[in-house]
Amino acid sequence: MNRPLSETLAEHAAEVDKMLTMLEDILPESKVVGEAPHRDTWIVRFLVGQKFNAEAAAEKFRKMLKMRVKNKVDDIRSKFENGMKPSEIPGFKEHFECCKATFHLQSGDAKDGSPINIQQVARWDYDAYDKLPEEAEDQFQLWHYEYQFFLLDQLSLKTGMLHGFLKVIDLIDSAWEHRERMSHMHAAQITRGERVGAAGAAISLPECYPENTSKIRVLNAPMIATALWWIAKTFLPARTQEEIQIVGAAGVAEEMLTLVHPHVLPKEYGGEFEGKFLM
Repeated sequence: MNRPLSETLAEHAAEVDKMLTMLEDILPESKVVGEAPHRDTWIVRFLVGQKFNAEAAAEKFRKMLKMRVKNKVDDIRSKFENGMKPSEIPGFKEHFECCKATFHLQSGDAKDGSPINIQQVARWDYDAYDKLPEEAEDQFQLWHYEYQFFLLDQLSLKTGMLHGFLKVIDLIDSAWEHRERMSHMHAAQITRGERVGAAGAAISLPECYPENTSKIRVLNAPMIATALWWIAKTFLPARTQEEIQIVGAAGVAEEMLTLVHPHVLPKEYGGEFEGKFLM
C-alpha cells in the first residue's frame, strides 16, 4: 500500500493480464471500475487482497461488478464526481448520531497523503444503531464505501500511488461489552452482503472495496490487549505488523505525531487542531 501503481503492475503483469482475460465479458458493465482511468487501480487492489491469486481475485471482482450493476453504483459515483457532499449521503445524519467517527478528517491528511478516519467506538450508541432500519443502513454503507473509494481513486490519479486510509480505532473508555457489540456489527456486514449482492453472488461490502486501509492504529488500548498483541505479532508477516499497531494511552501522542502533522492532528491525540473533527 502507498506504493507506485506502475511498479505493482509491472511486477505482476502476468497476474493482471490473466485477471483481465477472465473478466473481459463483464468489465464493460461498469465504466468506473471496468475502464480507464480507474480499472488498473481496482484490479491491483483485488489482486493484493487475494495475495495475487488471479483466479480468486477475478471471482471476487466479478461478484463486485454484479453488485455495482444491481445497485447502480456507477450512478452514485457520478453524484460524487459532480460535487455531492458526504453530508448529503442518504442516512448520513442517522448513522453518525449513533456512531461517532470522522468520515474523512477535515483538518487534513496523514504525512504520506493518506486520508484519515477516526472511530471512537466506545462512545457509539449501539442500542440506537441496532434500531436503524436495515434498508436505510444498507444504503448508507454502500454510499459510504463508494465515497471512500472515490477519494482513494482521485488520490491515486493525482499521485500514481495505491493509497489507503489511515484508520484510527480509539478504545478510550472501552469495555468488553463494546468489543462484543463491534463483533456483532461486523457479523451484520456479512448479512448485508446477502442483501446488496446480486442473486447467486453474495459478497460483503468490505470484499467489494478491498485494501482500503494503509495503516491501522488502535489507540488507548487496555494493557492486556497491548501485551497480547506483542505476542501475536511475532506470528504475523512483516507487512501486517507494520500496518497494525496497538498503542496504550501513554504512547498515543508519540505514535500519532509520527504519522500526522501537528496542525492536522486533533488536540486530544497530541496535536494542535482544536476544531470539531467527529461527525
